[in-house]
Order: sequence, then structure tokens, then C-alpha cells
Amino acid sequence: EEVFRQFVAVKEGGSGVGDTVYFNKRLRIDTKGGTLSETSTVPNNLIKFMKGSVVVTEYGNGVKYTGKLDSLAEWDVKNEFQQGLRQDMRDVMDSAVATIFRTAKFKAVCSSTALTAFTTNGTAAVTCTANPSDKNIRDVVDYLKLKHVPYYGGGKEFSGVMSINATRGIYD
Repeated sequence: EEVFRQFVAVKEGGSGVGDTVYFNKRLRIDTKGGTLSETSTVPNNLIKFMKGSVVVTEYGNGVKYTGKLDSLAEWDVKNEFQQGLRQDMRDVMDSAVATIFRTAKFKAVCSSTALTAFTTNGTAAVTCTANPSDKNIRDVVDYLKLKHVPYYGGGKEFSGVMSINATRGIYD
């Protein structure tokens, strides 16, 4: 089941295993625009860019398969093996993406159903003692808006990944 991979935008490139791929990230203009009078000059400000990088990694797995097995089996061995390998590939990639998500600097922790603690250093400052409530979710959305976090997929919504127990807290 796809959980984390769906939040990753993959761009094809010509890089190979071990290569470093560099990318630019545009930040906001340093000073916001404002009103002008008829004779005033339009101010010029700066747009900042940050460089980031990622190292290309290769994953793989295989299963033993022979033509004899295919000939003697009463079921479609090749198809079953391919499905098994595809499922393994999905699981491995989802796990790799999940590992990166868990190392994110931003953390929101429900210290109770009424209080949400935020940190930006990658370490939760408090212990989670409750499943999130609608109040916690509103706290997180407000915080994301204050920090100008872009909406998911260019839309008008944020998206998140929650455990089954956390989702139950929202339903309740």
C-alpha cells in the first residue's frame, strides 16, 4: 500500500548510481511589495535561491525462476513472481521515503488533545500523550500557513501521513 511514495515528485534524469543531482529551491522575495504613490519608484528586492542535492541510489531484489518451474506448475508462475517483485519494489521504495520523512526538521507533537508542540530542529520537544483531535489538526494547519509552507501538489490543501490510531483520534 502506497503511503509515503505518493508525496514524492520523481523527475527522470540521466544520472547514474552514486551521482549527485543538484537542484535549486526558490525562497520568497526578501521584502514584500506594497502600495506606491504616483511618483514613487518601484523598489527592487532580492529573490533568494538555495541549492540542494541528492545522491542517486539503486535498489534491487530477485527471485529464482526457471523454465522448468513454469512448465510443471499449474498456475502462472512468471506472473506471480513479477507481482511479488513489484510488491517488494513498492514496499522498499515506500520504506526509503518514510525514512527521509522521519528525519524532517519540522515536528508537531500532540501533548494532549488540546495542545500541540512544534519544533524545527528535528527533535520532538515533548512526548505524545494523545491521539490528535480536530484542535491539533487546526494548530498544525495554522502553523504551516504561518510558515508559508506550499500546499500539496500546487492545490489549496495540505496533506499528511498519520497512523491508524492517529486517524481514529480525528474520527472520534
